[in-house]
Amino acid sequence: MVVIKEYRRKLPQMRQQSLSCNWNKKYQLLMVATRLAMNITQSLVNARSGLV
Repeated sequence: MVVIKEYRRKLPQMRQQSLSCNWNKKYQLLMVATRLAMNITQSLVNARSGLV
């Protein structure tokens, strides 16, 4: 029973950590996607200027 009490006490903290961890992963994904989009845009601009 002591384990359950300990677990209940730690649960909010663990949930908080997993939330922040998920947010970090989403943020990293966003950054990667943004960088990728910028690279694609740059490539398109370079291709356009190459055509002209």
